[in-house]
Amino acid sequence: MLYLYAEWLLNFNTQIVISAIMVTLMLLQKYATTWLSARLVYALWWMVPLSVIALCLPNELKPITSQAISYFKVTPQTSQVSGFWQLNATLLYLIVTISLLMFVFWQHYKFVKTLNLEPTGDLNYKSPIFVSAKLSTPMAVGLWQPCIVLPKDYQKQFAPDTLKLLLEHEHTHIQRYDNLANMALLLLCISCWFNPLLWLGYQSFRRTQELACDETVLQQKTTHQQLMYAKALVHCAKNNRNSALAYSFYGDKSTMKQRLTHLQNLKNTSLGAKCLVIALACCSLSAMALSKPNEIQANKQVNEPHPIMRIEPLYPIEAANAGISGYVTLQFTIDERGHTNNIEVIDAQPNAVFEKSAINALRQWQYSGATHTSERHIVQLDYALSPQSKADKKKVKHERISVSH
Repeated sequence: MLYLYAEWLLNFNTQIVISAIMVTLMLLQKYATTWLSARLVYALWWMVPLSVIALCLPNELKPITSQAISYFKVTPQTSQVSGFWQLNATLLYLIVTISLLMFVFWQHYKFVKTLNLEPTGDLNYKSPIFVSAKLSTPMAVGLWQPCIVLPKDYQKQFAPDTLKLLLEHEHTHIQRYDNLANMALLLLCISCWFNPLLWLGYQSFRRTQELACDETVLQQKTTHQQLMYAKALVHCAKNNRNSALAYSFYGDKSTMKQRLTHLQNLKNTSLGAKCLVIALACCSLSAMALSKPNEIQANKQVNEPHPIMRIEPLYPIEAANAGISGYVTLQFTIDERGHTNNIEVIDAQPNAVFEKSAINALRQWQYSGATHTSERHIVQLDYALSPQSKADKKKVKHERISVSH
């Protein structure tokens, strides 16, 4: 299971697609929020989890075709070295990932622990409200049961009308489950810690989140209220000392400048631009989810099992040293879970050389589940010392795979 996860996660195409989506959303956040509205750009971040789901679909819908794995290049030396490096790379990935997870959860635990929340009876609002001497600005705290936390001197810092707008801001975060969204995207960044574009995308996501929250709060507000809100944002950004990774914050100077600029252009959105972007997003997700090779479609039409995962056979060291090449033809059945059973050698040249290697590899292969579990399938593995080696050219109707040394 871990192997399949790592194979999907480290796949070049997977990282390219996720990175491309991140870059697109970052560009939209920086240059297109005026025309599209921040709320639409924020909603487009659903492209990230949906694309991950779409990329996971090929495990069921996009099996490896025989053409893709027709030729294996296997040597005992390279197999040992590659296995050594694969083990080291896996250990390094796990160490970094677990370390980052521990750091994030430790930071979250320490942050919540030091707040020393105290209930306030002075305010009645839609969400629970607490005060803390450790905070300098309002904040929505908590992942599963969030609450609004105010600085202990909130009455001195904010006028009642301004405080009402800030409470609405934090309540909007709670209503949209923004803290959970932050944590979910942060976990994706940790799982792909080697990809810097995801970390940059996370920062862009947080900015988009605040811009969208501002838009929601200022819907149908007067110009005077918008001005009060802008002044409150500047005050909060100036006093902000909170940096918890999973929580919404008022942002740095660059973020605040963009938020204030955005407040001046709330009514400049374009309906045509919104429709175009939504259509492009739907088309992109559909293309990722539905793209399947023609051969797979043919396999599904005839209801034949098709390969999902194949373990590369090892070229026997004794045969390689002796300069021996040949082939093994195997017959087997596939059960409803896609496992290979009843493996038999029906032909081999030379005898008692490559059979063990071929059988050990075939036992680990994974196919799609078979409807007729008693049906016999045949595959031939050609063992060649090099890609240029000429294998037996006799015509065969069954699947044929070349294993080179």
